Amino acid sequence: MGRVHNIGRDGTPKSSYKRQVAELQAENKRLKEENRWIPISERLPELKKVNEKDTFQSDWVLITDGKCWVEAYYYDYTKREAKPNYATGKGWYCQGIYKEEITHWTPIILPEQTLKDK
Repeated sequence: MGRVHNIGRDGTPKSSYKRQVAELQAENKRLKEENRWIPISERLPELKKVNEKDTFQSDWVLITDGKCWVEAYYYDYTKREAKPNYATGKGWYCQGIYKEEITHWTPIILPEQTLKDK
């Protein structure tokens, strides 16, 4: 039977490789959890007051019914004073018609530096 070598070809101890693999696996698990699609039954996007009319909206997010996705934001206008031409209620807003039942959402992660900044 051959000898077991505890040193890699580059001279690094194999125990160091095992530690690096374990660290990378933990980081991968953390990133998957951080960037997962969130069920709407778990929570909705955080709402922010956007004007003096008691309009509360989330940032733009991606929503899905499990088949396709679209950009949208969640709104809650239930705290608005009832006035003509003021929308009320709560729900999802997107540019197109989207009638499927929304099941999940995820934040839109924008690059830290845009092309305009270059």
